[in-house]
Formats: sequence, C-alpha cells, structure tokens
Amino acid sequence: MNVTKMILVVGVLCALVSSASAQKQELNLDQMLATPQAFFPNGAYAPTWQNDGEHFTFIRRDRARGVVWVRGSVSSDEEDVLLDGKQFAAAVKGAGLKGVGVGALMKVEWVGDTARFVAGGAVLELSFNPLQLKNVMSFSTEAAALAASPNSKRLCWVENHNIHVRSMDDEPRQVTKDGTKDLTYGVAVSRVEFGIHDGLWWSPDSQKFAFYREDFTPIKAYPYIDWKPTPAADATGRYPMAGDPGSQVQVGVYDAETGKTLYLQTDKTVDEYLTNIAWGPKSQTIYIAHVNRDQNRMDLKVYDAKTGGLLRTLFTEEDEQWVEPENPPLFLPNGSGFLWVSDRAGYNQLFLYSMSGNLMQQITSTPMDLLELKGFNQAGNGIYFTAAGPDPRQVHLFEAKLTVPHASVNSDNKGSITVSHQRPELHQVTSGRGAHSIEIAPGGRYFLDAHNNLDLPYALDLLNENGKTLRRLHQSQNPLSRFQTGTEHFFTTKSDDGTTLYGHVITPPNRVEGKKYPVLLYVYGGPHAQLVTDTYLLGPSPRALWLHYMASKGFIVVRIDNRGSANRGIEFVQSIHRQMGTLEIEDQMKALDYVDSLDFADMNRVGVHGWSYGGFMTLSLMTRKGDRFHAGISGAPVTDWKFYETGYGERYMDRPAENAVGYKTSAPAHHLKGMKGRLLLIQGSSDDTVVLQHTIDFLTHCINQGVDLDYMLYPGELHGLKGKASTHLYKKMTNFFMRELM
Repeated sequence: MNVTKMILVVGVLCALVSSASAQKQELNLDQMLATPQAFFPNGAYAPTWQNDGEHFTFIRRDRARGVVWVRGSVSSDEEDVLLDGKQFAAAVKGAGLKGVGVGALMKVEWVGDTARFVAGGAVLELSFNPLQLKNVMSFSTEAAALAASPNSKRLCWVENHNIHVRSMDDEPRQVTKDGTKDLTYGVAVSRVEFGIHDGLWWSPDSQKFAFYREDFTPIKAYPYIDWKPTPAADATGRYPMAGDPGSQVQVGVYDAETGKTLYLQTDKTVDEYLTNIAWGPKSQTIYIAHVNRDQNRMDLKVYDAKTGGLLRTLFTEEDEQWVEPENPPLFLPNGSGFLWVSDRAGYNQLFLYSMSGNLMQQITSTPMDLLELKGFNQAGNGIYFTAAGPDPRQVHLFEAKLTVPHASVNSDNKGSITVSHQRPELHQVTSGRGAHSIEIAPGGRYFLDAHNNLDLPYALDLLNENGKTLRRLHQSQNPLSRFQTGTEHFFTTKSDDGTTLYGHVITPPNRVEGKKYPVLLYVYGGPHAQLVTDTYLLGPSPRALWLHYMASKGFIVVRIDNRGSANRGIEFVQSIHRQMGTLEIEDQMKALDYVDSLDFADMNRVGVHGWSYGGFMTLSLMTRKGDRFHAGISGAPVTDWKFYETGYGERYMDRPAENAVGYKTSAPAHHLKGMKGRLLLIQGSSDDTVVLQHTIDFLTHCINQGVDLDYMLYPGELHGLKGKASTHLYKKMTNFFMRELM
C-alpha cells in the first residue's frame, strides 16, 4: 500500500472512531435514578432444574413477547417458551388471585411437570397443557416468615409475632399466643449475626419444626420516634448496645402431629448465642452451635428433639480474637458423619466429623475462603462448594472428594522414615474470569453457570460434571456500551506489612492531555464486605451506577479492599481486632498513593464517600488523615462503637470496659482537630442499625470544638434510603462533590 492510500485509510478509520465516539450518549443522572434497571444487563435469570436432571427453566425478556419463561434441556439446543407475562396474568385471573406478578416465578420448585411456588398468601401450582394455576394451600398475606415442610404438605409462618401452622387437609392453627414486639417467635434472632437468617426449621420427616423464641425485655428500651403523626409518637424499641445485656433466646420444637411444644434444655442463666440450628438426619436430634458472650468459644451440642434434653457436646472451637460459625453441620448422604466449615486453619475450610464428634479429616486445605456449600455429587463421595480463589476477586465452583483418611509410611535406604497423610482431591469445576453462581442438576451431572466479570455483563452456560461448557444459553449485551463511560482497571499494591491489596479505578472518558482530574475514594472497609471483585460494575447497584456517573463527569473513582475486609483469610480480618479504623486507614492511603502515580490526578482535590462502616471510615479518614482529603460525605456512620450493637461490635472491639483505649482511639470525634476538608453528614432519622445517637454525639463534639460541617437528615428513613429519599440523596451527593471539588 502506498503512503497516500495509507493516510487515506487511517483518516477514514479515525473519522469512524470519532463519529462512533460522538454518537455515544452522556450518562444522565435523572434517567439512572428513575430506571436503574435499564442500565443493568438483561439476563436469563432464575435458572432452575427440573427433577429429572435433564430439563431446566429460566426467565428472560423477549423483544416480541416481553418477559417469557423458557424451558431447555441438556440433550437439545431447542428451547420452549412455557408462557409469557400475558399468559401468566390470565392464569392468575382464572385462579381468582390478585397481586401475583410474573416475578413470582423467580423461585419455583418442580414436582414432576408441575411448578410450585409461593405468592399472594398461597402455595400455588402451575401446570401446562392446558395452562392452569391452582391454589393448593393458603396462609396469611401478613406472614413475616414462611417455611414449607420437605414433603410440601405443611406450612408454618409468623404473623403478628406468633407462629401459625397448617397442612393441606387441616385448618390453620396458632402455635404460640403471647408474641409481641418484645417477645418474638419464628424469626431471625441476635440481630442476624452468626449466619442467622431465619427462625423456622422443619424436620426431615416433615412432622416437627424447630423455632426461635427471643425475649427482648432484658435489653434497655431505646427511644425511637415516629415523626409522621401530630404530635410525633413514641416508637420505643430495643437496641442492645456494646457491654449491655442482650436478649434471651430459646429454641422450641413443635410436633404438628400431636400439637405439643417443648423447649430444648439450654441454660437460660448463661449469656450466650444459640446459632446454626440443624436437624439430625433421622429427625430425632437438633444441633446448636453455642457461642459465648465473649465470642471466643463455640460448643457444638446435640439435643434430643423428643425430650429437649442435652445429649452431648460434640466438639469445641476457641480463638483468642473471635469465633464466628456461619454454617450449620451438613450431614453426609449415608448418615455416617457431617461436614463443618471453620476458619481455624487460617481460611474457611471444610472438616469431616463422625456422628459422635470425632474429627475424621480436614477435607480442604487451600489459601482461599469457602463461601457456600452447594450439595453432594451423584455418588455421594464428593461435595460441591463455591470459594473465593485462588484469586480472591473471583468466585468459582469446586468439588472436594470425601476420601477415607489414611496415612502412608515410606523409608529410604538410609533408614529414614516419613509419614504422609492423604489429602482429599480438589477439583475446580468452573473456569474463566469472574463470579460464578451455580445451580446443580439433581444427580450432580450438569450445572447451570450464571457468571459475569468486569468485561462481561452476564452469561448463562450449561456445563457437564467436568466443568466443560456444553453450550452458552444466554449472553447479555453491555447496557452501558451506548454511553460515554470511563475506563476501568484493577491494580494491586502492598500494605505496610507487605500484604497484597486489591484496588480498582475508573478514569474519566475523553481525558484531555495535561489536564488534572479530581479524585473520589469510595470506601466501606469493614468485615463481611468486599468492594473489589471481578464482576460487572463490581456488583450492579444504584451506587455502582452513581460512581460511573461521577467518573463520566470528570472524577477519578478509586476503591481498595483494606485489611479487615472479607474473603482473604482469618488473619487478614482479625488484624483489626480491638483497633477498628487504624490499619484500614493506612491501607486506604495506598489507594491514594496509587492514584497519585497517575499523571492526570489532582491530589489537591480528593473526596471520600462511604455508608455505614464506610461512613465510619469516611469520618476516620477525614479526621485522622485530614491533609489528604478536601471533601467527604459520611452516610449513616458509626461514630463511637460503644453505641453499636453487642454481637457485631463486641466481636471486633470486645466490650467497652475491656478495651477503653481502643474505643476512644477509634472514635472519629477524638481526632476532630485533624479535619480540614468540608464534611457532609447524612442519616435516616429512624435508622435502627446505626442509631441516630451516633450522629447526635458526633454533632455535639463538632459544636463543642467549633468544627463546621453540613448535615442532612432523611425523615423516617432506615439504614438504607429508598424511593424519593434515595433519589434526593444521589442528587445531593453529586451537587456536593461538584461544588467542593470541581
């Protein structure tokens, strides 16, 4: 090609690129807030297997028919549309139901060719050819919690703080009578710590169910206020602050055959947490992980479900910092033992115990945290689980073989003897970057793999048991591709002790050579959270969209996962024990150091924002590293850990009387003289997670020390803002940073 033609081709290509860039739309904040779903990938959602292990269903949006429910099979590329939104609405009307939308199909259970699901205060069954929706069992539309028996013939639920039960051939019965807001039954207890997410558990034989009973009266009354009536009304509740008495929890057992209730004989005089409830495989025993108030000891105990008596303590775990069981025992299919998840070996690992409580084998031994047990393989000699690793920014499916433990003895010609223990085989099933969410077919031979990464919005693949992709069922287009968005990339750096830290940056689009751009540090920083993941938008959410919007307006947006955050092993988390807000701050500075290395970052215009623990971190950064921050927005912040709840706060900080120096040092108000930037403090007036007293106390310190700040209160809002309050919040935050940093 001659020079003239080359110049012409290059010119045409440049013109095409310039034209394509010019055609891209600017992100519009009003549009993003009004219809955030339009900016998230259109996927094939709620993948579910039918009982035959051959067919599966999922929901997707079709251009011609809107929302459709699709069925596919392992052996064929063909897909059948079971129904669309209009057909489902007609079936709902034909069944005489109201308020049941197609979204109810997001969670179904297949019984042969009939789909069973719960919606509109009823258990519904949807059959085909002809399409018919049938109400098989009703319950209260006011149910606060619901549990179906394994045989699907009984239901129990919570209504007005009391438990109710019914079967297909009986009228509903009220199990408890004295429930109030200060005495609850059948719901999660201990403020949803220690893996507690529910409060009703059916026995495997569907005859009995266990339930939580929580008495809040030992907790001091807390003066919440309802601001809507005139005058405002008392809405007093219970909030267990660090060092103060907590609630009293019991575990009851109700026999649906006899109508009798008994309580397990736990010691009510002992200050402890009753966690990780599980029925034994023969429906005769109940397992409870007892965690002491100091949270440095766990005893796994087994009780007789007929008498309520304690049978034995199976084993004990202790740790100088804390123990935190998050998974109940999982029993082997043959009933010969159970699996237990623990971080005692440095990471969340899997251990095999006999039914009598003897440790048989450490099943996994890898530098990655197990996240979720997914089920056994077809032969019953292997367990599937997801884990964060080997790159902690990703989530993959693994299979561990449950081998019979044994050791081999070898000797060399010099008479030296070595003993080696067999390690169970570990196989990574999924491959490719990103986070993989798995649905395993009955029999364990196939998987539906819903996955995404920073560059792939969403895909659904069909895999075989070896992890081979048989075919791609769906791949979403990037909904942001038509907009002018920033460029994303990961980075790594080191903490002061040499630990690898993972970060992420969004740089502004259409950067101008020589121009400097302001920096926005987004922070959380606390346990049980991870911001930097190899996922689309780092997790689709309104806040993720807002951060991209801020990048499109000319901000360099950065975040980093400091020591104390999740999925990096127990030592990584426990490094913050008794000193929250210290190491985390040092690690967050590494993110700014990285941004400082970019030649287009203006380090004289740095802002920070976080919510909840991130709000605490925002205040800590602005007061303890004030020279580096010029503006900050702290949302619903913990301002003094003595005002926070017992389970969470005492785990990481111990009780105030035991760690007075740590509590004082961690309080941002103790460092107010170091704050130089402009601060906006935000909270909902009815927040019952981080109570308003945190904000009031911090404001009092600011007044007493002559520190000026901006403050926004959202009336009646809880810890997370919704609706118009959420829209107002994002606009206010945008205007604040544009004014202070642009």
